[in-house]
Amino acid sequence: MAKGQKREIEVNLRTPTSRKKLPADNNPYFERVTTGVYLGFRRSPGTGAETWLGRYRKDSKNKQIALGNVADLSHAEALEKLTKDRNADLDGKAVGKGERGVRGWTVARTVDEYIEAHKDAKKNPNWARNSRMRANNALFVRKGDDLVPRAIAKLRLVEVEKGDIQAMQRELAAKMEPASINRTVVVVRAAINWAVEEKKLKIKPLEGAKRAKEPKKPKAPRAKFPIPDCIQMIEAAPDFLQPILRCQLYTGCRPVGARRLVVEDVDLEGRKVWFTSLKGDDNQAFHRYYTSLSDEAAEFFADQIEGKEPTDPVFTNKAKQPWQETNLSKVFRNFRKRHEDHAKWKTMYSLRHSVITYVLLNGMTPSQAAEEYDTSLEYIEKNYNERNDDRARAAVPSMRIA
Repeated sequence: MAKGQKREIEVNLRTPTSRKKLPADNNPYFERVTTGVYLGFRRSPGTGAETWLGRYRKDSKNKQIALGNVADLSHAEALEKLTKDRNADLDGKAVGKGERGVRGWTVARTVDEYIEAHKDAKKNPNWARNSRMRANNALFVRKGDDLVPRAIAKLRLVEVEKGDIQAMQRELAAKMEPASINRTVVVVRAAINWAVEEKKLKIKPLEGAKRAKEPKKPKAPRAKFPIPDCIQMIEAAPDFLQPILRCQLYTGCRPVGARRLVVEDVDLEGRKVWFTSLKGDDNQAFHRYYTSLSDEAAEFFADQIEGKEPTDPVFTNKAKQPWQETNLSKVFRNFRKRHEDHAKWKTMYSLRHSVITYVLLNGMTPSQAAEEYDTSLEYIEKNYNERNDDRARAAVPSMRIA
């Protein structure tokens, strides 16, 4: 490769193993973060030193910055530093310069400081990454390969008014539904409120700023199918997708529960599988619950965890990597599109609904089902109230009128 030539081939830099496979080269390898933003990795041919770099678009030109040594920063930490330094640079504050007064913080910097201050306290390990992604969508607009700050991103806290928030929401309305707008803007609102309350600023920038109005839509009925239909659908799925679908059929768990399972969550001796349930708008309320295993289910899980370490994921994707929410949903959607016979399966959640319906129609009480499948009795009675005429006739005593 010619001296100074840019390497445009994207690679996977997430794990030490994947990085070790890359030959030493003075030209960095780049992993795409988002449009126009790349995380770079370089291993010196002479010394073997490994460093992280960042590259992003500014003023219609590529800008490259040093992030630190691989020995000092993990992949996630390098990604966070790239995001923070890029936002600060686009915000007009030179990277590495001293702090300014809170009242002089721009909205973009306020969001950055908020995420940095709260990331360690959040139970969801993806909270910081998801929050940064939403904040970027709210505060910046993509023009080609450039990320251009919206007007509100450059405003100081003392300059923000409710009309600025609503102007941002109107801009987002051109490409988003109201519910998506509210999810995108929530981190911006939270950051401003945090700065005002935590720093005791005598301003009220969000007073009267209304959220995007979401139309009330009637909820579609829960999609539930007979167990033979579930089995038929699973057998038609790609081989690498089948195990995680069978897990749902055996346990009635949520897709996210199956995705996060690690080997130590499977208790074969106790015939149970432990799931971590995350609930709430910010995924902070969490607890552990278990689902009992049949003999067949226990045999299935024994096969899945054989030869794996306690912290290894039970289920992996085609590349033998842990499933992520986005790629799991995409793989399932693509499977449905290719098989018209299974188009009725809107989401993987239908397997959970089908299992709960099945056990209720076969003798499990609503209270038992609520405990076994980590939901409320009220939810069970509201959504799984199918009648079983044979059971009803058996339960109602014979009546005679003289």
